[in-house]
Amino acid sequence: WYQRRVRGSEGRYTCKAAVLISNRLHYGTANVDVTVVSAVVVSSPTVNVEAVLDQEVNITCTANGWPQPKQIMWYHNDSETVVTSYNNRQIINEVVSYKQIKSVIWIKRMSPELMGKYECRGSNIVLGSMKTDKAIISVFEERLEGVEKAITSKEMLIIGVLAAIILVVILGVLLLLVFRHRKKKREKEEYERLKRDVTPRPNGADTTLKADKERTAHTAGSESP
Repeated sequence: WYQRRVRGSEGRYTCKAAVLISNRLHYGTANVDVTVVSAVVVSSPTVNVEAVLDQEVNITCTANGWPQPKQIMWYHNDSETVVTSYNNRQIINEVVSYKQIKSVIWIKRMSPELMGKYECRGSNIVLGSMKTDKAIISVFEERLEGVEKAITSKEMLIIGVLAAIILVVILGVLLLLVFRHRKKKREKEEYERLKRDVTPRPNGADTTLKADKERTAHTAGSESP
């Protein structure tokens, strides 16, 4: 018999009894589970959460007590409106043990309006009386020296892909310019060659050419019947 709670006194107790019937013992057993009632205690792993804009953030709160707290409620910036899952924000509840529950606000992409003070509350009923506790977590923007925003591996990958695309475009433009230069050079060389072919001959050469034509015509006329 315990007049007050003793560390380690919780658990399952088994009692056994025996009765002698017809010179033969008959045994019976019974189990009793003992749990000490306790008011709810709400806590968080951290009271300050540094967040980076556009990045993922988790805000965690736990509630311990017996009877087990039913639910953890969240409130934001002193508002009495219960925070719920919506678009970019999701609330995940989990039963950790018969005495403990956990709730996590998962913000997929942090934005300025989601920062501020978060309050988580839990309650249970102990001997007919409602017991409530709360914890406060402050979420604020992480300050980085000389950097407005932390560059994540995903952003680095995007930057690398964009740099590769720009490099390919530059190389393509350079190759196109080289090709056009060579084409213009070939066209100029072809033009110069054609120009040389159609250049008029000197006067002496024209006279000789004319005399040759006249001789040819005269010879053709003499040979005709």
